[in-house]
Amino acid sequence: CGQAWAAMQELAEEGRLIERVAVFQKIGVSVDDTDDPFMVAVDKMKTYQRPDSLTLINAVRNLAGLRWMLKLAGMIQYEAWLPGAVAEQVGRLVAEEVNDVLAALMPEQETFIMAPELIGNVICAMQEREVCDFVPTGLKALDEMTGGGLVRGDFHILGGQPSMGKTTVAMEIARKTAIGSAGVLFISLVMSAHQTGVRLMASLLEVSSFAWAYLDLMRQVPAVADDPEFADIIRHAMAEAKIPLSFDIRSSATMADVQSAVRKAKHAVAAMGADLKLVVVDYLNLMTASGRYHGNKVQEVGEILRALKAMAKRDNVALLVLAQLNRQSTNQEGQAERPTMAHLRDSGEIEMHADTILFAFREAYNLERTTYEELSQQNQRKLRLCRNDLELIVAKKRMGRTGSVTLWCDLSKNVVKDHPYATSAREVA
Repeated sequence: CGQAWAAMQELAEEGRLIERVAVFQKIGVSVDDTDDPFMVAVDKMKTYQRPDSLTLINAVRNLAGLRWMLKLAGMIQYEAWLPGAVAEQVGRLVAEEVNDVLAALMPEQETFIMAPELIGNVICAMQEREVCDFVPTGLKALDEMTGGGLVRGDFHILGGQPSMGKTTVAMEIARKTAIGSAGVLFISLVMSAHQTGVRLMASLLEVSSFAWAYLDLMRQVPAVADDPEFADIIRHAMAEAKIPLSFDIRSSATMADVQSAVRKAKHAVAAMGADLKLVVVDYLNLMTASGRYHGNKVQEVGEILRALKAMAKRDNVALLVLAQLNRQSTNQEGQAERPTMAHLRDSGEIEMHADTILFAFREAYNLERTTYEELSQQNQRKLRLCRNDLELIVAKKRMGRTGSVTLWCDLSKNVVKDHPYATSAREVA
């Protein structure tokens, strides 16, 4: 391979036509030897007069990719004919192989750059008024805190205990982003399609006069169907749902599954005239590693995080991944503590790879663990005041400030929005 490539470069530098006989002569291969795939590549490039290196690289890469695809076709046939073969398992194996091939075929990006050129690029961007490509979340307080929203190409983590509102926050960010005409993909590994649908419908209806708790919609209580304005409810929900928001709903996912969903979403939102800008994964702990580090949980999480971060940069999307907290986030009395990065499961890997780390925290969570009647008068009043408060803590921001914002939430209706009475964002030095 190296000899054939070197021979092509020499011919190009000499200004000679790159053809089979000339390459054979350079590397001393018999003219009768026509089985070498690189010789096929040479034949394909006969039409190129004085080709540059990029042309040669792309031509050889393309032919190598086609050769790999033919091998994959043979592998599929072999695996499918094996006794006891399962279509889903064969499909997953093929999907992983195809993704590896596609990754190898992607043009390599230039990674080396000198300081003058680096600063020159920044100056050019400033002169051309280019700014960092943010994806607004639709939550004004959070956008102000983060400098504009979620950055495209960055890897963002949203952590929190169960019932803190992580999924509600993520779905609302996805919905509000899509309303802003940006393409969004929401990968749900937690909920069924029906559960996801009713939660989305509840948040769509909340902005209208038809407000229903999503549990009521999920149970299909008679009151919903018997509502005299039921036809209007359906009409309103369908109208609000015409946004470039796509879903991929499954019980677990490998990186091959995520990359496949991203490709589908790109085409789906493009058909609606949108560009895919935000991908949400709910949630990290349900993703499946490749098996390379089987039994080593820290290494498996690290592999998944590296792959997710690389995908965010490659596809230029803001990637928001939900994550659970460890048991140390709850004290001996069963009360949830204010979360920190140390409370993230496998926190070392997450801290290292994430560009932004957010936490959802509700003070009402601890008060709601006790019946209202059993609370002291002071705690009853406290619960009434903070029942709809949801604090988003910005614990890490690679290119910005940290702090927290208070939002208004109604988790029963899957709604999160800017708080009408909240003070300005609190910044942490």
